[in-house]
Amino acid sequence: MKLFKLIILTVVVCYIAVPCCFACDTNLFSIIAGDSKETAFIEASTKLAVAAKNLNENARKPEASKKLEELMNNWLEFSNKYVVFPPEWGKNDEKWKEKFSDLARILGEIRKYLGVDYFKAHSEILRFSRRISKLYEKMPRSKEASLLLDLTYAIDELWLFVEKEDAKGVNTLAKSLAESNKALREAYFKNHQDKIEDIEYRVSMLIKYSEDTANFANFQIRVLAQKLEDDLTELDNEISSLNASDNKGVTIK
Repeated sequence: MKLFKLIILTVVVCYIAVPCCFACDTNLFSIIAGDSKETAFIEASTKLAVAAKNLNENARKPEASKKLEELMNNWLEFSNKYVVFPPEWGKNDEKWKEKFSDLARILGEIRKYLGVDYFKAHSEILRFSRRISKLYEKMPRSKEASLLLDLTYAIDELWLFVEKEDAKGVNTLAKSLAESNKALREAYFKNHQDKIEDIEYRVSMLIKYSEDTANFANFQIRVLAQKLEDDLTELDNEISSLNASDNKGVTIK
């Protein structure tokens, strides 16, 4: 039994450690924005997400300190400008400043764990990337874009349950996702069949595995949550690329 757990742990470590998209979503904001005139904010928030992604990809390398400094500089520039002068929808968000405080808190956690505990730093960087999307909560957007944003919020909540090893919370949220994914399929299945099916499969497996708390110990739930987040990032990448080819939305290099 101990050998089995060791094998599972090794697989999990290898999966997380191998470079991949790491779920730092740098395309979501342009999809949400569509033809919004607030291009400066969209570009700035995307630049911030890209800086977080760059740090994540270099978190175990000598460049980590430099990438952290770049992220912090981007954050200072972004927060100094937009916490006081938000885009139009931010003016109607009563939690606008609170969201900036939350992002600053997460950055503190990243600095705390970077170079000390890779996995905690990794988790906080991904949390930071997801929480940037909270700044778009009050932005007018299409029904289709709302589906992607709501799924990002749900995954952020999912990770809170996973980290607390709250099987009931994971199970309830996964069942809710299974219902909301019906609308996701209707909106995006035609052009993104494989990725939609991947997301549906991960959710169904989360429902199954969260019925047994032992699946926290063998890391099955954590791996599924990570793969689900990766699937969403890849779906956003596909949608963003398709929109760019159709000259829709805001494309940021």
